[in-house]
Amino acid sequence: MPEDEEKQDVIDDDDVEIDEHVWTSPVNYIAQINTFEKKLSSIDPASKSYYQKNTKTYADRFVEVDNTFKDIVSHAKRKTNRRKYCYL
Repeated sequence: MPEDEEKQDVIDDDDVEIDEHVWTSPVNYIAQINTFEKKLSSIDPASKSYYQKNTKTYADRFVEVDNTFKDIVSHAKRKTNRRKYCYL
């Protein structure tokens, strides 16, 4: 069995929430933005402060979007089990 499959079998669904629909998650976008910034900064250290500034500005927008989503969900008339309907 390949090593990646072994690692995958060890992950317990209760320990980690994986949302393969990354485009629907502002939190996932923020993580991706931060990853891009770190990689770009390592490739081009002279522009590190530029990347960091723009990353913060851009990530802050997604924090606002995430807060809006949370507000909408908290005031929704109907509640669902997130894990049960995570594909929606």
